Amino acid sequence: SDNHFLNNAKIKGFTVGAFVKYFKSKSIAPLGEFYKFELLYSYLNINTFYRNGEISDKSKPSIEPLSSLGFNITYGKSRIIWNKVIVSVGVSLGGNVNFFTSYFTKYDASNGGYEFNELKKAAQFWHGQKLFYNFYLGIGFLLF
Repeated sequence: SDNHFLNNAKIKGFTVGAFVKYFKSKSIAPLGEFYKFELLYSYLNINTFYRNGEISDKSKPSIEPLSSLGFNITYGKSRIIWNKVIVSVGVSLGGNVNFFTSYFTKYDASNGGYEFNELKKAAQFWHGQKLFYNFYLGIGFLLF
């Protein structure tokens, strides 16, 4: 990470979500161009490696876990290859609520950018950055 608060921290967690996929074609088969709207819930644990101001792998005091709501919007295309495999590719934009509130409220141009005074806030911003712009690849198999 390029954030000095996260250089000596380990973030572990999970994200679950639900999505709706809208296909532009009017055919029965879910093929062609699509939009996917996804709502996400993330739960993250943060562990630091400081003990008395020094880095120590044996000391892992945990910071209170954090959770956040997020979203993704994907535009892509689906097609069938070899009569059995569905391949979907696309571009995804997203983020979490904490990312956007931090992005628009924490910028300080005189200080050279974003300033975080808590590890928890830095982790929320980092997680939102990871959701911001992604490439999407989906592979599925037809049973019959």
